[in-house]
Amino acid sequence: MTSDRRCREENLLTNIKTKGNYNKMKKAVKWLFCLAMCTVLLTGCGSGPKEYANVWEKVKDTGVLIVGTSPDFAPAEFLDADGNVIGSEVSLMYYLAEQMGVELKIETMDFGAVLTAVDSGKVDLGISGFGWKQDREDNYELSIGFNKETVNVTGCPSNGHGLMVPKDKVDDYKSLEDFNGKIVAAQSASMQLEFTEKQIPGAIIEIVNTLDVGLLSLQTGKVDALAVPCSTGMGFENNNDDVVYSPVTFVVDMGEHDGNIIIAKKGETELIGEVNKILESLEGTGQFQAWYDEAIEQAKELGIPFN
Repeated sequence: MTSDRRCREENLLTNIKTKGNYNKMKKAVKWLFCLAMCTVLLTGCGSGPKEYANVWEKVKDTGVLIVGTSPDFAPAEFLDADGNVIGSEVSLMYYLAEQMGVELKIETMDFGAVLTAVDSGKVDLGISGFGWKQDREDNYELSIGFNKETVNVTGCPSNGHGLMVPKDKVDDYKSLEDFNGKIVAAQSASMQLEFTEKQIPGAIIEIVNTLDVGLLSLQTGKVDALAVPCSTGMGFENNNDDVVYSPVTFVVDMGEHDGNIIIAKKGETELIGEVNKILESLEGTGQFQAWYDEAIEQAKELGIPFN
């Protein structure tokens, strides 16, 4: 056999061996890739949102309490010059989280969206100047009333609610009946909306998402009146020359549900139970009054006077 022929045969054998090794390696890579993908899929299937028996268990496990609020209701909750949420109820939010041993996360939204967020689980609690209403009692877990003994610098009763009107029209309204046929703005899902519907049945109701929008509508003549809590109305009056809080007010009898309340999703009795324990521990301490006074001063510094 010549040397050239021997070389050709050796090269052919080498190529055959190399090709065989390449095919084996290619198959091995495929198997490794398939194994890796299966691992990823199996891991992914087991890493979905953790399920909890109730919201209180979630709060303890994650170390975060999520609260929904509408920051357009000074002095309870409003924004400072830097856009931070402050107010007397915001101080309560931080206190609740501290006593629970968790961090606080505040989610801001329109007032009407707070209850929806509680229902959907986007937030754990709704704290936004809520008062008792029968439909809230029927559809949510409600805390005991708090802030019942706060002395309001505006002279408003704790559950005072009424109507803002143009300053030059205040004498036109002597009773709630005088608002029949008038356009009255009220915030979506608010107690004032319910009062307007029930106590001024002849009113044309204009629903607004925020009280600031309602105030602007009143000032520009789009509505004849704005239904508001007394303290908010007095704040608007003291900060605006063209509107006043009417002496004509809604009839309010909250009975045992006096004060403000905190709202949780229906069935979340464990969480609302923890909230109630903390609220009960604050009764008679004067802490609500201290938070309220601090919030009033903060509001004044932002140009929202209350007296």
